[in-house]
Amino acid sequence: MDATFDQHEAKKRPFAQAGPIKLPRPPAGEAGTLPAGLHGSAAFLKRIFGSSGALLGFTLFLLFFGINYEFLRIARLNYLYDPDNILGKFAQNQISLTPDQFKERLMESRETVRYLPYKALAYGNLGFCYFYAKDVPRAIHAYRRAIAEEPNWYHLYFDLALIYYDRRDYIQAAKFLEQSLSIIPKTRGLFREVTLFLNQNQNPFFIEMVQYLNRIDQDEPTLWLILGETYYHQKRIQEFLKISQEGSRLFPGQARFRFHLAIGYFLLEKWADAKVSIDAAIAQYPGQSEFYSLRGMIQQKLTGENSIEDFQKAFILSGQGKHSTAFFPTPPRLHYFPADWLFKVYSQTGFIK
Repeated sequence: MDATFDQHEAKKRPFAQAGPIKLPRPPAGEAGTLPAGLHGSAAFLKRIFGSSGALLGFTLFLLFFGINYEFLRIARLNYLYDPDNILGKFAQNQISLTPDQFKERLMESRETVRYLPYKALAYGNLGFCYFYAKDVPRAIHAYRRAIAEEPNWYHLYFDLALIYYDRRDYIQAAKFLEQSLSIIPKTRGLFREVTLFLNQNQNPFFIEMVQYLNRIDQDEPTLWLILGETYYHQKRIQEFLKISQEGSRLFPGQARFRFHLAIGYFLLEKWADAKVSIDAAIAQYPGQSEFYSLRGMIQQKLTGENSIEDFQKAFILSGQGKHSTAFFPTPPRLHYFPADWLFKVYSQTGFIK
């Protein structure tokens, strides 16, 4: 498989453009690094024209030798590069940031949209910043623009669904979660192909592609669980029960699917089935107080008597902070892709749009 695709290949692959942009390769093989010549030229011009005339001198320099727009793009991408990956760390739940700190990052995100050739993920990053800057209408608009640019990235739908879920617009949340689930196989299949290609060519970026595939694997059960929640909040109990059953089958290591099953059976007054499901959830993960609270309620329906032991256990765990009134104690954060990561994927694979 060739790293650059002709027009025929581009039509066959939903993520591919006709080929990667013809950006000059930076030294030392590190994408997004400003060539040393720019720094040297700036210092030279500063000595000639002085500090106040350096900008004018640099402009004349460009006009004399011809403006290399691709070179300027590299310079701009270098400016956008964040060596500390602040937003990436936030997205991975490693640090906390305030809405004001996100407002400070909005300029960088807008510049990313302007200078990166693959607009879909750039608009996604812009939506990410708007959402955490508490500007939800603009966040929704940015994610919809991203989906219009590239309708085959599952996480764009997932993130937009999380925004709607946060607003308690469960109808829209369910719509975009369902679309995200239908697109995950395409995204996973593409990146497996990219990973295989990079591995065969001994490209070290192969490791980062494997990490992205792992992220998809981590996202999928969460996506199913939140979709179940949207059905629950819409009182679509049969659909809630069905997706919980399917989630239990696909992800047997996730105790919360069995908890969902128990809730569904309880709401349908199938007490015995609810008891089997909640017992399985507790056996798999005995550290959640709401599991014991639900089992106590189910036991009351089955026997007509209070289950003192379960309610005591729930109370103790609740005092230890192991209780959640929601299905998800810690809501998942939206996805973020650093500008230099996007540049590397595009320049080294030609896939990303």
